[in-house]
Amino acid sequence: INTSNIIKPSEIHYVYFTDAGMLSMIPKPNASYQQSATDLYVPVSVSLGSTAGDAFTTDIGPLPDTIQRLISDSVLKNTILLRADTDYTLPPTVNFLPKSNSAAFNIDFSANILRQYYYQKVALAVKLSNPSSHLLDTTRDILVLVLEPQKLVNLDITNDGSTLSVERENTRTGEISPNLVDNNINTKYLLFDFQGVWAQLAFNTPEVANAYTLTSANDADQRDPNAWQLQASQDGNNWVVLDSESGQVFTARFQTKEYDFTNTIAYKYYRLNILSVKGGNGGLFQLAEWRLIKRPQ
Repeated sequence: INTSNIIKPSEIHYVYFTDAGMLSMIPKPNASYQQSATDLYVPVSVSLGSTAGDAFTTDIGPLPDTIQRLISDSVLKNTILLRADTDYTLPPTVNFLPKSNSAAFNIDFSANILRQYYYQKVALAVKLSNPSSHLLDTTRDILVLVLEPQKLVNLDITNDGSTLSVERENTRTGEISPNLVDNNINTKYLLFDFQGVWAQLAFNTPEVANAYTLTSANDADQRDPNAWQLQASQDGNNWVVLDSESGQVFTARFQTKEYDFTNTIAYKYYRLNILSVKGGNGGLFQLAEWRLIKRPQ
């Protein structure tokens, strides 16, 4: 039989996941991943063996039974099976351009789900099917991704078993210090006759923090802090300065600004020491939110 009369050599190409054949651990070394407050995007590569030709597409779909079997067989430990269309979203197809041997698509993960399982691993399996041209390599048409949330997303630890205290409380209005960490930018902590003040978070268990955010409040910007230090301590008496800022300006009301710093030590106490306000000390001070963040390391 002259097979060239049945199948052209240009048609005997195989489509496969570039990283198939092993557990694909995310994040990969030295890789960065696009993310927002609500989503994390992980790129996936698909390859075409042999010489590329015309454009074509291949379907993509979830394969939850594969992950469940790996969990049941203890291949994956301390791992959560993610749910398609709830915890993550797949495009229906991947598109190969003409004369291209590779294509890519993004898996859109819910950042909140990754934070929910922050101290575990999460996994999913993806399968290629129905290429509009060429053939599937059935030994590499399934990709298993295992994500480590601690290395991928920010975690807000402000209210994670912590107690807030302040150097001075507002006793004249209801705009009191707990508003500073209530995760609501529409409330604020207000002080009259400001001469400097600190706010402190004491954790039940020491925590690593390497970023924080401050959010300006609703009223006059003259009340905004413009110089401060973030300090940390193991005993509440001896403090180290993790970050120091001066000349800071909030350009809008309810504006959130993030400040990053280098730290790998878990501290029991974190203190925000406000040194001055934009309008000068002796006037009013206000701040809507202070959030303490653990960033991926």
